[in-house]
Amino acid sequence: MKPHSSNPLPALLRYFRQKAGLTQQDVAAALSISRSGYANYEEGRNIPNIEQAIKLSELLNHDFLYAYTLSSRYMQGHPKPLQIVMEDNSYMTAIESNQSTADMLGNYRSLSDSDRQLIDTFVANLASKNSRL
Repeated sequence: MKPHSSNPLPALLRYFRQKAGLTQQDVAAALSISRSGYANYEEGRNIPNIEQAIKLSELLNHDFLYAYTLSSRYMQGHPKPLQIVMEDNSYMTAIESNQSTADMLGNYRSLSDSDRQLIDTFVANLASKNSRL
């Protein structure tokens, strides 16, 4: 099937379930639903409710709430969404494209408290200057 970037949840669920070494039956049991019920999540036919999305985040060690929000919006307009593939997933692409932001954050966190305070002051002054323009 063609990938569809508006609904990232199915591919993310499959990817992180497999990464955790779990079967669909394992995840379904943890959610107290049938295996076919869980398979519907991975195939994009249904989305979990918010409580299940939170349980999935804990079980599969990944925050699915952003993908859940996107999927909820997608499902409102498309009752039968297309299945997506992991390699062409815009959600994962966005994470990868923000690597420089992650690097900057890592650098910032490695600074001393006083150096962070200097940077915070500089950024606040710069933002204030730009808002007056």
